[in-house]
Amino acid sequence: MVNCLNNIVSVKHLCPDAINLPSTSGYDIWMAPEIKYRGIAAMTDEKYVRGFNLLLAAREAALLEVQADFLKAVATSGYSSDTGTSFYQAAVRDASIINPAATAERGITIHAAKPSPLRKIRIRQVHVFPVQSVPAAQIKIWDNGAFTLYNAQLIGGQINTFEIDYVATGDYVRILMDNAAFDTYGSVISCMVGCSGTMPNECGYVTGWNGTGQVKTEGFGISATFGCECDFSQLLCSWSKTYIGEIVYWKMRALVQEERVNSDRMNNFTIYGREEAEKKRIEYENTYREKWNDFFQVLPKLMKNVKDSCIACSRTSVKTNV
Repeated sequence: MVNCLNNIVSVKHLCPDAINLPSTSGYDIWMAPEIKYRGIAAMTDEKYVRGFNLLLAAREAALLEVQADFLKAVATSGYSSDTGTSFYQAAVRDASIINPAATAERGITIHAAKPSPLRKIRIRQVHVFPVQSVPAAQIKIWDNGAFTLYNAQLIGGQINTFEIDYVATGDYVRILMDNAAFDTYGSVISCMVGCSGTMPNECGYVTGWNGTGQVKTEGFGISATFGCECDFSQLLCSWSKTYIGEIVYWKMRALVQEERVNSDRMNNFTIYGREEAEKKRIEYENTYREKWNDFFQVLPKLMKNVKDSCIACSRTSVKTNV
């Protein structure tokens, strides 16, 4: 899923005609005085091929470490974060029901039980129940005003399962097929809203879609294995300009120096610069920890403003007895 962390520290293309996305924090790795094009090229080996790829890899590694350190900091600050994912079946096949072919796009809609900026619907698998075999079909996922297409070959008379691992950006996501050329078995929705609006689970519920509107129990030959996961990158995005961007920036600089120290390239830059690079790596790692400590000091105050089911206060609190 695209979010601001993907370009929180930009790696600007140096070609004049290149299109560069703006940094979401204001930091670009080329701002670092020790990052020079010739130096990056000198340490690049067959693992990266191009110096640009080395910088992208440093950003990816820095983001992984920053996000892991953030979850540890949240726990230390007296909050618990939901990092688990439970999966549910949207519907079950009923071979006694036949949905005749129709030109309308039909299927299911998965709704978030509790809309949340951090909790996202994750579709691990899509299941299709065709009566006839279809050599070429398309599964369409509508999400937040846009759609994604998946090509599918269907075998009639059985459950066809497709691994897609799709994370939704909106509060609901619709899975559809245009089955004008084939019939489908019934898919009886098993994950529906109960009496008085009770939710089947804490993640989401499912409705059918008949081409023009929602129906309660029929998914028209489509089911899905879905769950919810907490995407804490969205929370880090909100602090990109104040804290997280600079933290990632220093971690990237340290990782680039680590690449220089460990490079097996044989040239003046790598051979005669290792001692200097190791000193810089240590310096940048220390600065990274200092920036984390600064952020850690203000984190409890920042977390008080986070109202989301993915985060819960686990500290002892004192309440007035009324």
